Amino acid sequence: MIYLFHFRPFIDKDINRLQNINEGAYLLMSYHLIAFTDFNPNVDIKNFFGWSMVGVSIINFIYPNLLLVFQGMLPDIKKSFFSKKKKFKVKK
Repeated sequence: MIYLFHFRPFIDKDINRLQNINEGAYLLMSYHLIAFTDFNPNVDIKNFFGWSMVGVSIINFIYPNLLLVFQGMLPDIKKSFFSKKKKFKVKK
């Protein structure tokens, strides 16, 4: 993550941002794994961290994909809303 934050290896800044989000989620899920060791004997806490891990992975799956779709559609949305509409004449 330090490499990604410091050097930004990709040309596109959006790809760099998405990689940072993905690596941050991966790091967070890796930290969740500590709760499943024998260091933590409480079953309720293991259950909580399990569902928390599922939530983080779902958010990591949905958020970057929706961001890419929205950014891809944004120029078309702006163009459709802010362009002048042409009136068509109906031929009889």
